Amino acid sequence: MFQLHAQNLQQKTDTSIAEPTSVQVEARFPGGTKAWAKYLENNLNTSVATKYIKLKKGEQVASETAIVSFLVDKEGNISEVTILNPAEVHPKIAAEAIRVIKEGPKWTPAIQDGKNVYYRQKQNITFQVSRD
Repeated sequence: MFQLHAQNLQQKTDTSIAEPTSVQVEARFPGGTKAWAKYLENNLNTSVATKYIKLKKGEQVASETAIVSFLVDKEGNISEVTILNPAEVHPKIAAEAIRVIKEGPKWTPAIQDGKNVYYRQKQNITFQVSRD
């Protein structure tokens, strides 16, 4: 069994690019939060979880959560996709989380003072397996 849990962890602009520390309108996936969750559910390779998350003796459920950080630029392009907790997830699960973010469509850029700005997005993606 596989379950996906996608949620916004924290959102802020990337201050290393000399952009504002907060925005008036946050960057968002086309269609909003529900469309984002649906995109992730439809495009993640679920077999990665069953292959690389092992249930220990006596466990009914096991999971790994990849915390993914990525930059949405002024045109809505995605870049700088990285895993913030690489020691906590199998490398193949981390690679799958990165792949699905990189291959996604453009986002609607964040806006500050009427201008598009860079925006740092963080996303939890939880892969879960359970005994049948």
